[in-house]
Amino acid sequence: MYQRRPIRKSVFSYIMPLVVIIAIFLMVILGWKMLNIFFGTSAATTQNERVFLNIEQGSAKAMTAELSQWQNAPDKIYLYQGEQAKTGADSRITLTYFDQSIMRLNNNSEIRLNVLKKNKSTVIIKTTLNQGEAWAKIGPLGDSGSSFAIDTSLLNIDSEDAIVSIVAPGLVRVIKGTVDVGIKYDDAVIKAVTLGIGQELNISEEDISKLNSGGKVELVNAWIEDFTKSDWYLWNSQKDGTISAYEESDKANIPAEKANPATSTTKSADSSIITPTASPAIVAQDQGVISKVVYVLSPSLQTATNKDFFDMKGHYDPKIAAAIFVDDLKAVLSQETSTWEVQKIKFSKEGINTFQISATDLKGAKIKLDDFNIIYDKTPPVVPIIIEPGLTGAVVPIQLTEQIIKGIVSADTQKVIVNDYALGKYVPGSKEFSYYAKVAYGNLMSGENQYQIFAEDKAGNLSGSAIITLVLDSKAIGDAETPTATPTTDKNGSSQPPVPLQGASSTGAGVVITDPNGGKDLTTSETFFEIKGTAPANTSGIFVNDYKLSAYQLGNAEWKYRASVQLGNLKPDQKNYFTVVAYDAKGDKLGEASLTIILVSEKLSAPVITIPTDKNSYSTNLNVITIGGTVNAVAEEVYLNGEKINYEDKSGKWRKSVTLTPGDNVFRVYATQGEQKSGVAKITIKYY
Repeated sequence: MYQRRPIRKSVFSYIMPLVVIIAIFLMVILGWKMLNIFFGTSAATTQNERVFLNIEQGSAKAMTAELSQWQNAPDKIYLYQGEQAKTGADSRITLTYFDQSIMRLNNNSEIRLNVLKKNKSTVIIKTTLNQGEAWAKIGPLGDSGSSFAIDTSLLNIDSEDAIVSIVAPGLVRVIKGTVDVGIKYDDAVIKAVTLGIGQELNISEEDISKLNSGGKVELVNAWIEDFTKSDWYLWNSQKDGTISAYEESDKANIPAEKANPATSTTKSADSSIITPTASPAIVAQDQGVISKVVYVLSPSLQTATNKDFFDMKGHYDPKIAAAIFVDDLKAVLSQETSTWEVQKIKFSKEGINTFQISATDLKGAKIKLDDFNIIYDKTPPVVPIIIEPGLTGAVVPIQLTEQIIKGIVSADTQKVIVNDYALGKYVPGSKEFSYYAKVAYGNLMSGENQYQIFAEDKAGNLSGSAIITLVLDSKAIGDAETPTATPTTDKNGSSQPPVPLQGASSTGAGVVITDPNGGKDLTTSETFFEIKGTAPANTSGIFVNDYKLSAYQLGNAEWKYRASVQLGNLKPDQKNYFTVVAYDAKGDKLGEASLTIILVSEKLSAPVITIPTDKNSYSTNLNVITIGGTVNAVAEEVYLNGEKINYEDKSGKWRKSVTLTPGDNVFRVYATQGEQKSGVAKITIKYY
């Protein structure tokens, strides 16, 4: 019988179906990608790589990928890579990037979002300012590979953590941090400079052509004073909740409608500290759409401080949030102004402290919010080291009317302070500093000139002082030390008033101390103060305890003097007297004011009775006896049975003779410090 042999299948016949399936899968994937290229949005249009546009004033326009032409932009929309935005003659907008960096555009300004990328912790952002004026609050970014760059036709501005003001095409001012600026010629960078706080670069096309040809161009200068008084500077400073390290914002100059959220006529209500839409550091998710519920207005995220406590303030939407908490502390809410505040929040450790900010809605449901980090730093920088014209502590004779002082500071230094003057051209983080002492500046005179140099970090901690003394031979200057009424400008950008004529004196009362404590004497445990006040318009120079304020400028209405334990002009456990005297250009005295600060380093405690015994009771047959003892040095007054007794302030000892009556006599003693009252010590003395 014939049997059919089975047919053997080849290996290819088994593999072929699998190959077909894989090919179909690849074609589907490729086709999907092609559809995305031609009809979809790019990969940059993700939740993590977009920019939130908020219209602060007026109206704005945007050019989106879908429309490819300028259209009126609605408020609170997202923009993506390649898209553009611009403001009109009466408008300002805020752009919040996906990394929480912020850019604000002044009127008649235009930007393009060139690159928006994020890969794990690395952030790459490139924006072009085509025209107008921008204020950028950058970073801090994720890692060393991250970058936030702003281009104009003449400049490339790059930073990882800074606040910078830019006017296209060639003006850059640094408000905080440092920025690297590349100067471009035919779109190629031909020169790179680094700018620090208080510095600006202002360059034109003609300057760049000259620079490209090998010519010399002054690139870096200090800000002009008018910038810090401008509406643009004040408006942005208020929104950031910060001011420059070298200037103080005059909040009285800010229009009322920008200072009161209840009366604001702009699209986003402004607070007295910062407009919430400018810094949406904390937002709640509502079905995929960001809902502006709670904002932290101050302090700023990642702020560094050396204070043990701080207050947190913010803005919220009363239509959504019913309660707000910082950790376990409940905020005080004001529905009228839509603001909230938690006072005296304490740090748990040095370094980064994370605070959980939470909220509940009107139904009691919890709203999830982001954590908020603040750096608590009590460690001061290393004491500066002076290297020229002598080492720290040196007494150096000099014959010339000017001398440069150079030295080294630690990398955490944000400011270098010589006496009471912060060096305007010092770049934070730089390891070297320079200071010019010059007869013409008024900071170098014949005889001994002592210079105390301090380093200050981001948290406000001051280092100990490095001291150098320059001894100028009076023969070297002759009559050059005689002051004139003409101010000069030093190489650090500080205008110096003339030195008052010695011996000139007249009466006057034009000097007023306004801070601290409204100019009234105070007792405190604070170890640092900025003593501030006002002076007559014709003031040429101001002296505090015979020390000339070298940073005071001719004709300024306001003056400032720093007093602290670390500076050595504020002593603990004693009275510190400060006398402020103003002189005119002729050296005549215009007026003076004084302030006493009692610095206490101990807590007020109950007195101790040691006479006639340290026991709680005592017996005697004498009808007149002395009661006495000790009290800690912070006590200002001592009371025995409610009657103030003679007590030598800060002596630590007290005593009082008393007349006894037959039987038990009870005596109670306590001390006071200002309005504070100590505990009570008691003794019973039996007279028989």
